[in-house]
Amino acid sequence: MGTALVRQSFTSQIAFSFSIPILIACIWCFLRHGGIFALTLIFDLVLLAAFLLYLMIKAEQKFVEGEIAKLTSELATRKLIVANEDIRQTNIRLEVLANCDPVTNLFNRPYFSSNIAGAIAAATVSGRKVALVLFDVDRFKRINDAFGHKGGDQFLTILGQQLKTAAGPDAIAARISGDEFAVLMTTGDVQQQSISLAQTIVEADLAPILINGTMIIPGLSAGIAMFPEDASTADELFTSASIALSEAKQTGRKQWLEFDPKLKQAIDRQRRIEQDLKEAILDNKVTTWFQPQVDLKLGTVVSFEALARWFHPTFGAVSPPEIINAAQTMNISEILTRSIAGDVCRLLNTLPKYGFSDAVVALNVSPREFALYNVAEMLDGVTNTHGVQRDKMEIEITEETIIDPEIAGDQLRHMESRGYRLAVDDFGKGYSSLAYLISLKIDRLKIDRSIVDDISQSNTNQALVGAMVGLGRALNVEVVVEGIETADDVKTLKDIGCDVGQGFYFARPMPENVLFEWLVQHAKRDLGDSRQLETA
Repeated sequence: MGTALVRQSFTSQIAFSFSIPILIACIWCFLRHGGIFALTLIFDLVLLAAFLLYLMIKAEQKFVEGEIAKLTSELATRKLIVANEDIRQTNIRLEVLANCDPVTNLFNRPYFSSNIAGAIAAATVSGRKVALVLFDVDRFKRINDAFGHKGGDQFLTILGQQLKTAAGPDAIAARISGDEFAVLMTTGDVQQQSISLAQTIVEADLAPILINGTMIIPGLSAGIAMFPEDASTADELFTSASIALSEAKQTGRKQWLEFDPKLKQAIDRQRRIEQDLKEAILDNKVTTWFQPQVDLKLGTVVSFEALARWFHPTFGAVSPPEIINAAQTMNISEILTRSIAGDVCRLLNTLPKYGFSDAVVALNVSPREFALYNVAEMLDGVTNTHGVQRDKMEIEITEETIIDPEIAGDQLRHMESRGYRLAVDDFGKGYSSLAYLISLKIDRLKIDRSIVDDISQSNTNQALVGAMVGLGRALNVEVVVEGIETADDVKTLKDIGCDVGQGFYFARPMPENVLFEWLVQHAKRDLGDSRQLETA
C-alpha cells in the first residue's frame, strides 16, 4: 500500500481511500477492548494514517510536478520545432536572395559563376563540353528613358522568362548585369544547342513585350564561348564570351558570334598598345614621318603631310589609326598631337635651308580631339615656342568635324583667324555641309583615295573627281588627290584638272632625315620629272 502511494502517484488517492476504512475499523476494535496495549496500537494506527496521508499528498505533488514538467517539455519542444522551421525558411529566403536576381528571379552572377566553375570541373573529369552564351539587350537605355526604371525592370523580367523558356529545363539562365543575361549549357551537344539558342533569340523575333500599353519587340546580340576550346577556367570562359558579344555588337544590332582566338589576340594587342603609348611618346619612340605632295603640272614638291609612326617592340609597325584610337582611349590625344605638331614646326624651320620656304606641312586632327581639349590653344602654344609662321601649318580635319560645328566650330574659326590653313581630308567619303565649307574658308579639299583607286579605268570615278575639282574651283579651294600609284593615274588626274597629288607613285612617307636626302635627289631630277609629267 505504501509502495502504491510512493511509486504509483497516479493511484495514490485510490490506495489511501482503500486503507482508511481498514485503519478506522482496527482503531474501533482496539478502543472497545481498551487497555494500554490497545491505546498504543491505536496511536500507531493514527500515526500510520497520518503518514499515509503525507505520502498521498507528496505523491500528488510529485504527480502534478511531473505533469507540469512534461507539459513544459512538450511546449519547449514545439517551440524548438517552430523556431527550427522559421530558421529553415529564413535560410531558404536568404539563399534565394543570395543566389537570385530580385528583378527577374533568374540566378544572379555570383551563383552563376560558381555554377560555371562547377560545370567546368565536372566536364574536365568526364571529358564533356560546356557552352556559355551571353546576351545583351540592344538599345536598352532607350527603353529605360521611355518607360522609366520600373518599366525597364518589367521588360527585363518578361525577357528573362522568355530566355529561360527558350534555353530549356537543362540549361541555367541568369541575369549578370543591368541588361546582360547568360545561359550555361552542360548536357547534350552543347555547341549546337548554343548556336541554335543564339539563332532563336537573336535572329528570330521574340514575343513582343507589353510595357505601359506599348508593345516592344526585344532585340538582342549574343556571344558564344566553349570549354575547353576557348577557355580553361570559368573566368576565361566568361571573358571569351564577352569578347565574342562585344565583337558582335560592333557589327550592328541583332548579331551573334562565336568566339575566335584572333579576337582575343586583337584585344590583347590593343590593350598593350594603349598601355605602352604614353611612355613611347614621352621617350620619342612615336615619331613623325612626312609624305611629299607634288604639283601635278610642274612635278615640284609643294607641301607635306605629317603622319605618326610607331614601331612597337612586340607588334612591330602600329598603324596611325591604331595610334590615334589608343591615344583617345587613354585620354592622351593632346600629348600625341602636341608631339607631332612640334615635329611639324621643326621641319618648317628646316625646309628653307633646302629651298622650300613656301612649303606647307599638314597636321591631321581627329574630330574627337576638339571635344577632349582646346586644339587651337595647344597649336598656338607650339607655334609660339618654335616661332613658325602659322600659314605654313595646315590643319587637316575630316568631313565629320564640319558636320558637327557645335563641337569644333569655335576652335576652327579661331584657327582661321590666327592664319592656319584648313583642309578637309577624305573629301567625298562623308557628307560635308557646303554652306559650312564656304563660311569656314577651307583652303584645301583632299579627295579620298577610294575614289582615286583605278581612276584611269573608271569613268564614274573620273566624273566624281571632275565634279569635286569643279566645286573646288568655284570655291577657290585647292584640290589634293590622295592614293596616286601609277603614271596613268597622274595623266588622268592632270587631264581632269587636279592641282596637287600625293601617293606612292611619288614617294612613301619617310622620317625627316630620309626626307631631306630624298628632297636633294628629287631636286636634281626635278626638271626631268617635270617634263615626264607634262608628256605623260
